[in-house]
Amino acid sequence: MKILHSLLLILAISLLGEIFSFILPITIPSSILAMLIMLILLSVKALNADRFNSISSFLLGNMALFFLPACVGLIDHLEVMKEAWWQIILICVLSFFLTFIATIYTVELTVRLIDKRKKTC
Repeated sequence: MKILHSLLLILAISLLGEIFSFILPITIPSSILAMLIMLILLSVKALNADRFNSISSFLLGNMALFFLPACVGLIDHLEVMKEAWWQIILICVLSFFLTFIATIYTVELTVRLIDKRKKTC
């Protein structure tokens, strides 16, 4: 019952993200808004993070199921991919390196901020 309750909370927060995405005048993906709502609720201790341990383990253990619709969509559009294969590979390589570089700078900034905070304490 605890897993079902946790899953319903996650779905309710996702629904709130959808509602906010629809209402806001700027385009922000509902999944991003839902994660921000969850972060806020966890930060202000309105929700306990331990409550989500079992459902998160279940969802992470079955994550492959969430990729099935995307794989089926790729197979449906195989002809388009055959025509644009080099653009797809170029985008994948460029996005890999951009993500890699962004991660490096994010980790460096985080380490600096933690060191700075330790020095002030």
